[in-house]
Amino acid sequence: MAASVGKERDRQYALEHFVSRVLLIGVLTSVVLMLLGMGLLAFNPGLASDHVMPVGQVLREAIRLQPMALIDLGLIVLLLTPLARVIITGFGFALEKDWLFAAVSLGVLVILIISLAVGSA
Repeated sequence: MAASVGKERDRQYALEHFVSRVLLIGVLTSVVLMLLGMGLLAFNPGLASDHVMPVGQVLREAIRLQPMALIDLGLIVLLLTPLARVIITGFGFALEKDWLFAAVSLGVLVILIISLAVGSA
């Protein structure tokens, strides 16, 4: 009995540790992209623009190290980081067969996706 409680606690800790790593990597990646974009923009301020690029264009331009695209990509990564957390947590709950919290995670995921879709319209 005590061994199963210890195993469950270890599994829960592993999931929490993995989620925290995903959040940290997402935030650090976002910061690096935005700082790189701002650094490049500081050397060539004529490349600054105030228009919003579609995601496909952001990816193409970021590969070419265009400053505004790197800043936009950093913002996209920052916005997608909580989405990744909800997905990972939902899978973790499903693997533990905790269906109530898996369903709650799925509901939160649906709300996030709807808000992203409505916000981009």
